[in-house]
Amino acid sequence: MLGSIKKSRKDQFLEQYKQLYERGVKRGNIEKFNAEFYGRYEEKYYYGIPVGSFIRHFHPKAGFFSQCSLRGLMLSYGFPKEARIMHGYQEAVIFRDGDEDAEQCWVEYEGWCYDPTILARVEKKTYYRLMGVSNEREIYTRATRFRNKQYLSVYNGSIKDYLPNGPRREELKMWIPALLQMPQSEEFDDNALFRAELNAFLLSVDFDYSLAR
Repeated sequence: MLGSIKKSRKDQFLEQYKQLYERGVKRGNIEKFNAEFYGRYEEKYYYGIPVGSFIRHFHPKAGFFSQCSLRGLMLSYGFPKEARIMHGYQEAVIFRDGDEDAEQCWVEYEGWCYDPTILARVEKKTYYRLMGVSNEREIYTRATRFRNKQYLSVYNGSIKDYLPNGPRREELKMWIPALLQMPQSEEFDDNALFRAELNAFLLSVDFDYSLAR
């Protein structure tokens, strides 16, 4: 009996989610991330990974790099200091992953919620209803972020850091081989596009990636 109630609630929620999403897109309350949005990350890198590629290609369940708190932090690099990185329970995540302890991370700025999992920005009121948000709280506060040397190194970094004599060159040697050897999977459905983007970046900093493939 309990199982049937849970299934009924899940079906009801997912149907509501579908209707809210379609309505939100039509009304302009939901906008998928586009090329202009990803362009704000062109000069930001995380362990040698272009942040725009990181957000676009590391989907949920793709391993360590897909953790929502890390993806939320990556997303925040494209926003002013006032942006808030939020964390909380979401029924959409619980029903999708089947984990009742599942939580999600997103960025809030000027009345919009930016979600690194659905890769869209959603008007805040619509987002909280769409995702079934509860117990939300801010993590990686502004004060915390801008006291963190690693955060600042990405926020203020540039491609020069990864050139042959750059201070972060060694990060490429640590992370790139592992990334290039990741097997293709359903969760990593645009693997070829990701590799093409990554290879172009590595060529631009004169990094010999052939040995890592």
